[in-house]
Amino acid sequence: ATQALHRVVLEGLEAGKRYKYHVGDSQSGWSDVFSFTAKRSPDQIKSDKVRILAYCDMGDTHAGTLADVQKDIQTHAYDFLLHCGDLAYDFWTADGSVGVDFMKAIQSVSAYLPYMVSPGNHEANYNFSHYLNYFSMPNYGQSENLFYSYDVGNVHIVSYNTEVFFFPESFDLTHMQRQWDWLVADLEEANLPSNRAQRPWIIITGRALCGH
Repeated sequence: ATQALHRVVLEGLEAGKRYKYHVGDSQSGWSDVFSFTAKRSPDQIKSDKVRILAYCDMGDTHAGTLADVQKDIQTHAYDFLLHCGDLAYDFWTADGSVGVDFMKAIQSVSAYLPYMVSPGNHEANYNFSHYLNYFSMPNYGQSENLFYSYDVGNVHIVSYNTEVFFFPESFDLTHMQRQWDWLVADLEEANLPSNRAQRPWIIITGRALCGH
């Protein structure tokens, strides 16, 4: 079946403010009303803490923890969530219907807070196309969700593509070099004394273990 994917950029949000929204139109109908909290400012976080939930390997048939996550989301327990690879199990299965079911399942989470993802080997089919198109991470225009970074409070978070080492049919040496150059430049900037004073924590996320 044909699907339409829409990307929206929200600008001018007030830090720490909670917003309500719904999506749709008068012809197709409207979704339920959801809400999210705009990213808190460093000063707002300074009096509290950065609250992160992270997991890997959670799909449509591996969603045993999803009910607990859904409950925590409704109490605004986290600033954002890290899903470090292996989503849906697998997006492409059953002509993509498993991917659709997975996205519907995590809507009860991703509609309320940033759902940040990294690619894993289970996203590899069809050149990672489902993963590349379903999400909109920072730096999307340059890296299509494969590598990016962002700051939250006193933390600098880096997500990179570990699968570049295992799927040469999808990622050539040019891509590998481009990611490496970006990663080195990103970490060099993050480690500048002025930046490290503001963000002493650096978290790097990826799916596969690439060293010993």
